[in-house]
Amino acid sequence: MVQVSLEDWGRLLWRRMNDVYLLEERFQQLPWQGIICGLAYTGPVTDTSTWPKETNDLCRLLLEGQRGWIKIVHPLRRGAALVKLEVQPKNSPNGTYDARDTLIQLGHAELRTKVTVDVYPAI
Repeated sequence: MVQVSLEDWGRLLWRRMNDVYLLEERFQQLPWQGIICGLAYTGPVTDTSTWPKETNDLCRLLLEGQRGWIKIVHPLRRGAALVKLEVQPKNSPNGTYDARDTLIQLGHAELRTKVTVDVYPAI
């Protein structure tokens, strides 16, 4: 077993060794072994500079422990990007859903015409 630190969530997880992969060399040069991501063309439903706690909690509930695919839509700076996130639910090995569309359907986000919005932390 290997201990993994999720710095953005402030948690420690244990995973089987065969569930952990080495990062490419270019990512190993970053201070943290992760990439800061936000959902492209996505903003909160209210006029705010931070995502509501309820939305962050919902993201954790929907996404934590799931497999998925990230497509970089717009690089922001070194080690950060706006992305499209396709999630593959554990009970549906052949199907995926778009994380942004799900948050919009649940009333926690709205589609934006700009690729980025100034809201933190990014979801």
